[in-house]
Amino acid sequence: MYAITPPSNNPFTSQFRFMNIRHLGIYFPVDATFMSIIPRFDQLVSLEVAPYDSNHDFDYYAELQALLDRAPLLYSLIFRCWSRTSARITPIEYSNSSVRRLDVQNIDQCYNPEQCVALIRSSWALQCQVLCIAVENRLSILDLINAMTQLRLLNVLCQDDPWNTDEHNQSSSKEDELIGWLQHHVPATFAIVRNAEKSFNYDFKSCYSILIWIG
Repeated sequence: MYAITPPSNNPFTSQFRFMNIRHLGIYFPVDATFMSIIPRFDQLVSLEVAPYDSNHDFDYYAELQALLDRAPLLYSLIFRCWSRTSARITPIEYSNSSVRRLDVQNIDQCYNPEQCVALIRSSWALQCQVLCIAVENRLSILDLINAMTQLRLLNVLCQDDPWNTDEHNQSSSKEDELIGWLQHHVPATFAIVRNAEKSFNYDFKSCYSILIWIG
């Protein structure tokens, strides 16, 4: 995976060309040399994007959408550390018809119910098979499952989850309340487990998400 950061005025940087990039991590904004270093994205399958400085509310829409328009094989799109003050809630206003895995879990904010509805009404709802997200309300989990008809796996953090605020629950064999609630509200064919690996989000710091296989 190549990680591209803003230039350091290195005169040798522009001499490199990467013609068949498949996995790319990039910080926005990019400078004029970026397209000369990576002139094509037709082999790109995984893209991770983040702002170079999350304290500034730059508008990356045009730059990122231009890249997405040139990536016909892109499967996985990951957003990291998006500005909490940004007027745009990722990734609703972006589009790429080939993306099947969307990760907005670590963007330093949780999707509220209205933002979840906006995501459901976007083009992503018709194509996303794997979604990683952080939500404020557990009812939004059901909304996402019911509305995103292609969804096969949901990796979700929820503010309305006692497990991540109760150390006793995490270290004991007590029933996982949110998993029990979800099992009561979704078909028995769904598999629901607590993620063994920690997830990170500004509103949670570190916690354990829930994995829902939809079947």
